[in-house]
Amino acid sequence: MGATPASTVAYVTPVVGAIVLHEDITWNQVMGAAVAIAGIVLGQARVVPPQQTPGSSADPAEPAARE
Repeated sequence: MGATPASTVAYVTPVVGAIVLHEDITWNQVMGAAVAIAGIVLGQARVVPPQQTPGSSADPAEPAARE
């Protein structure tokens, strides 16, 4: 388990506490939860590099090699 999944617990605990303990929820808590969840999703996302097509160069400013 890496640092990102482990730190998720710290961000989700207040949300779960508000639901389980039936605390009053205000708009800024909802926005904070949305930002925290968005950060979790972005942190867990897998980045896939774009695939190179045959004949294309790694540098878009460099002209393609001629055969």
